[in-house]
Amino acid sequence: MSIILHADQPEINGYRQIIGKAAGAHSTTLWDQNLPAGAVIVPHYHDCEETLTFLSGEAEVTVNGETLLVEANSSVFIPAQTIHQVRNVTSGEVRLLAFFPTIEPEVVASALTEAP
Repeated sequence: MSIILHADQPEINGYRQIIGKAAGAHSTTLWDQNLPAGAVIVPHYHDCEETLTFLSGEAEVTVNGETLLVEANSSVFIPAQTIHQVRNVTSGEVRLLAFFPTIEPEVVASALTEAP
């Protein structure tokens, strides 16, 4: 067993990979992400399921065209190959954890042409 301090992990493209190959994982990945006010994770999908757990702030989460307001201490389950996006609608930061049941989740950009 090892304890992984989130702040000790390098930030890459706006997120920190907390659990992955470097931590010795073989089949799961956990990302820690901070979204500044107004930030958007553009529409995309993964070939695997994803669970988003919101730790702070409020965000609009759109899954398959349905948009809901998600508050801190809430989670959203996103089925595999489902287009989704996240938008911080607060004046503060939103912090979330993204869990994937695979070691290397691929992010596939959506073919949507509308502005998020």
